[in-house]
Amino acid sequence: MPNILDGPRGLSSQGITGIYYIAEDTALNANGRGDDRGPIQEAIYRCATNGGGVVAGVPGVTCRVYGTLYMPSNVALYLPAGFTIILADGYNVDLIRNYDQSAGNTGLLIFGSGTLDGNRANNTDNNRHVVDWRGVSLARIEGVRIKSGSCYGVCLSTCHDVHLANVQLDDNGNHGLRVEYGYYVTWANLRSYDNCRTATSGTADGVSLAVYSTDNGGVNTVAYDSASAGKRQGYGVREEVSSACDRNAFVGGALNDNATGAILLDGGQSTAFILGNFTLPGGLTGSP
Repeated sequence: MPNILDGPRGLSSQGITGIYYIAEDTALNANGRGDDRGPIQEAIYRCATNGGGVVAGVPGVTCRVYGTLYMPSNVALYLPAGFTIILADGYNVDLIRNYDQSAGNTGLLIFGSGTLDGNRANNTDNNRHVVDWRGVSLARIEGVRIKSGSCYGVCLSTCHDVHLANVQLDDNGNHGLRVEYGYYVTWANLRSYDNCRTATSGTADGVSLAVYSTDNGGVNTVAYDSASAGKRQGYGVREEVSSACDRNAFVGGALNDNATGAILLDGGQSTAFILGNFTLPGGLTGSP
């Protein structure tokens, strides 16, 4: 963990030092059946109350939560190998939210190699996301799998200075990653595939930039649809139609086998730059 927390942009530079464990005891069911939201949320709030830190999950177990988990500022959520947080059947809420979606939060981190599962197959509200951050800044998501949101895998609205690295987004009902009114949102080695599972085929994408999203970009974006039931994910990367996106850059990657095409640049004011080595079997649509 030191290599993630340290450095000029690390969370330790913001005063985050403590580690708070989600204890594997009688308070935590950790069996994928009982409600584990209370112990996890309690650890998160205890962490925030003490100035921030890391909330560490339990390796190799599944925690089912009966409601949303809220992340205050300066809190990191560590998902170790084999650790899964899954939304319970029928709860129809976002799985992870930042605590203050009006004023915003800063210094958030979700990292590790575990999984966040929105359980879309057993939730009927198609407007809920696995991670829903609004007004968030100086934040990162690293290494984890984010899957099966009823709508987006990750929704970043009015966020800035947010970075995603080595993240996998799959089996989400709509877009894998959606950025709205965002700037300085960046990603590297992002893998977004087999999304658009409940939206109309071709209307949702691996990465979607919308409504005045400017100065964002990614390195090595891999976005495709391999679903045996028929390809549904629209574009690998899309700047949405007439949404006034500008100055977004994409450097290298592979955008294969999407239902509609590889990249759509059609934001009206778009001046996106495509650089480096791209595999674009579906071609380029729009006027960069």
